[in-house]
Amino acid sequence: DGVDSEREDNDFTPLRNTINEWYEQDTSKKIRAVFRAKGMSGKRLSTQALYGYLWDSEGNLTTDPETASVVKLIFQLTAEGNGPGKIARRLREMEIVTLGTMEFERTGRTRRYDPENPCFWLSSTIVHILNNRDYLGHTVNFKTYKQSYKSKKKLENPPDQWKIFENTHEAIIDEETFTRVQELRKNKRR
Repeated sequence: DGVDSEREDNDFTPLRNTINEWYEQDTSKKIRAVFRAKGMSGKRLSTQALYGYLWDSEGNLTTDPETASVVKLIFQLTAEGNGPGKIARRLREMEIVTLGTMEFERTGRTRRYDPENPCFWLSSTIVHILNNRDYLGHTVNFKTYKQSYKSKKKLENPPDQWKIFENTHEAIIDEETFTRVQELRKNKRR
């Protein structure tokens, strides 16, 4: 609106700020409603494909042969009794590139890419993969939410508020293996 707070004191500035905030809040409500409708219809809300999958031409997830084998290996090593830290070390020794490195190679995004350590797996990444029900071929929506349009922080929804749509894409891990791994992780010991 051409207001310069350094030069002049404009009496309408507080009113303009309030109206702009209402507009922002209204837009946020509309965007949330669209995402809610999309999520309730069973479509995937995430714009990025999971590690182990690629987007096909119709916008569906398909198995990525290059990275799906790594996901299977992670589940296999866990089923054999290895913990996330040990698996991360093993993947580093095998020189398997991380999610961030793979994303950088394919898209050029540098968000999680570390050029110094392209194969430096973290145990938290392994835990995230092991807990992800999407590898069963299900679409799981509404795992996280934002408290307000002003906040960038994502908060976790409890599992009873998740919407799970089964058999929406090809599974990398079978139900039996996933259940066994979850049982082993519940009873983990040092």
